Amino acid sequence: MKRVSPFNTNINQMVSMIDKGTIVFDNPYQRPSGQWKNVDESLLIHSVFAFFIPGATAIKEKRIINEKEVNVYSIADGKQRMTTLYKFKKDQLKLANIPPFVSDIDGEEYDISGMKYSELPEAAKNEFDSYVLNIYPVELEEGDDKDEISRELILRLNNGVKMSASHLALVAAKPETNAFVKDKIDNHKLFTTTAHFAEGSTIKSEPQMSVLQSLALVGNYECSSFGTADIKTLFINQTVSDKVFAEAIRAFDMISEALPEYTKFVTKVFIPVAVKLIVNNDFNDNLSDFLKYYVVNNSKNDQYRKHGTGGTTKKDSVMGRVNGLQKIYEEWLQKQ
Repeated sequence: MKRVSPFNTNINQMVSMIDKGTIVFDNPYQRPSGQWKNVDESLLIHSVFAFFIPGATAIKEKRIINEKEVNVYSIADGKQRMTTLYKFKKDQLKLANIPPFVSDIDGEEYDISGMKYSELPEAAKNEFDSYVLNIYPVELEEGDDKDEISRELILRLNNGVKMSASHLALVAAKPETNAFVKDKIDNHKLFTTTAHFAEGSTIKSEPQMSVLQSLALVGNYECSSFGTADIKTLFINQTVSDKVFAEAIRAFDMISEALPEYTKFVTKVFIPVAVKLIVNNDFNDNLSDFLKYYVVNNSKNDQYRKHGTGGTTKKDSVMGRVNGLQKIYEEWLQKQ
């Protein structure tokens, strides 16, 4: 890896590069989109006019676009800032109440609260479009591992900077584990259609944590608890076998096939335990019927839910849920 000269691009050019695919946000270690609330996004836009915006860091690489080899910049730090600027330019963001500012172009004071980009005064549009961003690239050299460099960049750039503990645990995991988690969250119907995650859970990367906890249970990996700090410690060094990945996928499939639509009971707490139940019982076909039954007929003080108060991740509580759901399943089997 080597540092290459930083370059400047104004917002208008940045938007064009994103549209052309020469600035991309596919770095697997970036946080999911949607981290900021409207007020945070609005204050960033205000900073364009009144303050400044930190630069972005990217991995520079060659890719083929429209049959031509071009330089592409995969953003490692700065995704939320750049996508917010992009949204505003594309008229997809309406500003919250923000302070007025004095334009550097004409010296006039403007109040753009509640506006979209298309509603800005012409001077404000010009000032926004011409605002210069700094991008600091690193370039891969022969033999470099892109995943490892991406991971190291994110860890260093966010050392001491606020990032959810769950996401840092994911970043710290080995590349193949990280890629598995990202693929399942983005593409598996258990997470895209069936599961229920509370408002704000995506920002905290809680869906990703539920996948890591599932892998820990399926692999019978030793950890002090199932909290984010201990899961992070586990997966820094833990190599997940293909068998564990395959069993987790098969369990995810069974849950989503049994419960194909959004189900409020299928939460970050329930998913790992249901996965463990399925694996422990050798993917028995009647597990689908049991899941359909249980999500409707569970009770507050049953042998699963009495260990779930507050969603605690203490090891005793998690294993209490695992053993409790197993007992409920066995009792249900006896009645069939």
